[in-house]
Amino acid sequence: SMVAFGRNFTGFSIINYFSRNLDNVLLGRFWGPNELGLYNRAYQLMTLPIDQINEPITSVAIPALSRINDAAERYRQAYLRMLEKIAMLTMPAVAFMMATSDWIIDVVLGPQWSATSRIFLLLGMTGMFQPIANTSGWLFLTQGRSRDMFHWGLISGPLTVGSIVLGLPWGAIGVATSYALTRVFVTDPLLFWFVGRKGPVRTIDFYRTIAPFTL
Repeated sequence: SMVAFGRNFTGFSIINYFSRNLDNVLLGRFWGPNELGLYNRAYQLMTLPIDQINEPITSVAIPALSRINDAAERYRQAYLRMLEKIAMLTMPAVAFMMATSDWIIDVVLGPQWSATSRIFLLLGMTGMFQPIANTSGWLFLTQGRSRDMFHWGLISGPLTVGSIVLGLPWGAIGVATSYALTRVFVTDPLLFWFVGRKGPVRTIDFYRTIAPFTL
């Protein structure tokens, strides 16, 4: 059972890694280092503060939720409290970064990277909800649903690849726009539905928790 659990998790991780990095490969191949550099700097700058918050919380959340997995309502309340804190920390911060994208790029990267600000702004749309979506992995793993996690990778991977290919003819701006819109309006809602089909945390719980912060 442990091998099966690990096999499914590894399968998801491989699919997720290649689909998430295909944008860099294709932009570099078809548009060259300039477009790739603009996109890559914007993407890394957007995800850096998110990762600094999400990773340490994840290291605490997974063992904490695993210990109370047999108490459904307690599990649900604990997860939603953590989700609420993440939304409270990250969503206003990303909104501020989007609103001041030109200033942030100028201060952090310098005026020579000013073309990055539009890409940074577009990627901010997915940055708003990425920390929320990342917590779905807690639910898959702590509920022993690595097979569902792998199946989700088979759904999300092609959606991510398709969004990248769709925006590729318009360069970094096109990829950022297509990727962000697909994530916000297609992939993330599908994820909330998929992970909420089973277990104590339902799909509606995601929307009830993040709605105030989204507004």
